[in-house]
Amino acid sequence: MQIHQLIAQTVEEIQHLYLRDDIPWIVGCSWGKDSSCALQLIWQALAKLEPHQRHKNVSVITTDTGVENPLIASYCRKSMQLLVLAARTAKMPIRTHLLTPTLENSFWVLTLGKGYSKPSHRYRWCTPRLKIEPSDRFIRDHIATHGESVLVLGVRKDESIKRKTSIERHQENAVEPNLSPSF
Repeated sequence: MQIHQLIAQTVEEIQHLYLRDDIPWIVGCSWGKDSSCALQLIWQALAKLEPHQRHKNVSVITTDTGVENPLIASYCRKSMQLLVLAARTAKMPIRTHLLTPTLENSFWVLTLGKGYSKPSHRYRWCTPRLKIEPSDRFIRDHIATHGESVLVLGVRKDESIKRKTSIERHQENAVEPNLSPSF
């Protein structure tokens, strides 16, 4: 299959999933290649719909850990601003949300205040507290308001064997291809 055919097929699948119900979407976006690709495909899918068909909101969430490289943090913020402007111009139901860890889970409170050691490959305390917890909090609040949500994540199966196995395990319970429940 040619790349343009794969893109067209993916855009159609996204449109189908978007139009099938009224459940709002949350897109996790780090502004890296995987999540940016997922966001671009969603944009293309919604752009091909008539404005009245764009009936539900898409919340794009990005987490600022407070210890990112300043150039990367600036790039992420600027990307979010440009997305908001483009969405407004194109009448897309896309909103951005910059998430941060709670003060008690901030890097500086945990390292300087509580004496946590520097994160390492074996002791990765930072990811759950600085990235996952803020996202989980947003998702829980979103579900409390809307009843449920579809969470969209851009991941590559071929990133690693562990990632491929995880994706395939989730697809076993899929409601539709690429739409797996999480309880």
